[in-house]
Amino acid sequence: KHFEESQFEQFRLDKWRKLKPNAVPTIFDVPNPPKKFKSNRRVLKRPSSVLKVVVERSNLSDAKIRHVNNEDCINVNEGCSKCSQLIVENRRLLGQVLTLKEHLNNQEKKLESFLREDQREALKYPLTSGTHKWSDKTVQQCLNIRCATGANGYEYLRKIGYPAPSYQVLCNKVENIITAPGIQHTLLDWMEIKMSDLSEESHSCSLMLDEVKVTKGVDYDNNIKQFIGFTSPEFKKKLNNEV
Repeated sequence: KHFEESQFEQFRLDKWRKLKPNAVPTIFDVPNPPKKFKSNRRVLKRPSSVLKVVVERSNLSDAKIRHVNNEDCINVNEGCSKCSQLIVENRRLLGQVLTLKEHLNNQEKKLESFLREDQREALKYPLTSGTHKWSDKTVQQCLNIRCATGANGYEYLRKIGYPAPSYQVLCNKVENIITAPGIQHTLLDWMEIKMSDLSEESHSCSLMLDEVKVTKGVDYDNNIKQFIGFTSPEFKKKLNNEV
């Protein structure tokens, strides 16, 4: 009663019921047997990637292995060829960059030969912006151009892109010129340029002088930062009352 059916000899000719020589009792009459314990633990079976690769590799035939190796070689050769092409293209572009830099330096030197720094800076912005600051030397040069070419010629130069201040800026500069006692050589230079462009009829003119008497005295001119009222700058101890 303690042996399962599988522990008995089967198909005996004498029909006897006998246990196998290695029979093991597995059935026991135990009152109130304990319940079977069920474990909640699971066995995590993770396939080994190395084992998988080895198995897959072992399943490949020699022909397939040679085919895969040939494809790898082709891919490597294509990559090397593309890399060589990129190196050649990179060298070509570097040479082009050096050529452009040299050309740019030559152009900048040409601009420096006839344009001042503020004029070269003005080329980066529209002349109509009105925010550019012109140097005194540039204004003086443009005044000479204005006297030589006239108003229409000066505006035409600005129209075709020559960096120069507007006519209104020139007028404002002339109005704000600070004059000191003595001969104004700058104004005479402008008059000479202007007269060279006039016709022979325009050269006819008259010069009128008058004598004015004023009260003798010395005053400080804040514009020129000098004392005025003397006969001349050379005779600062002698006051004058005639102009």
